[in-house]
Amino acid sequence: MSSGPLLPAAVICDLAGVSQSKYVKWVSQRVVRPASGSGCSLLDCLELAVAQALVVHLKRLEALRITMNQLVEGLPDIPEIGTLDVLYEPRYSTALWGYSPNDLAEFGRHYHRILVVDMRQVVDDVRRGFARRVQDRASRPLRIVGSKPA
Repeated sequence: MSSGPLLPAAVICDLAGVSQSKYVKWVSQRVVRPASGSGCSLLDCLELAVAQALVVHLKRLEALRITMNQLVEGLPDIPEIGTLDVLYEPRYSTALWGYSPNDLAEFGRHYHRILVVDMRQVVDDVRRGFARRVQDRASRPLRIVGSKPA
């Protein structure tokens, strides 16, 4: 997905507040994308955390899958500061990232029943937690375990 540091799936599940069994289920149901075999990136972690934040608002798993498919391409473009909302219209299953009140106003011109979910805290918490875990792993001394000949 993205170059950069990678962490085990168990760590991103912990950061996103998702059980490992739910993560595996969501991957198999294409709610979130599978991580590479090498580990999970910050984008993987953000994707999982956003899905977890939205699942309480979206009643059907199919709605969550469609929404995440629409939002995932915007994950690398999320700004470090400022407004960050998910704008969702349930009738047409339309979702997009909102970065300002203008985005909401424009969305409101096309749709009327709009769900607005603030994602700034979720994204900031995941970014900080991911950076902290990467730093913790980097600061650990390497331990080489030798094998004894049989």
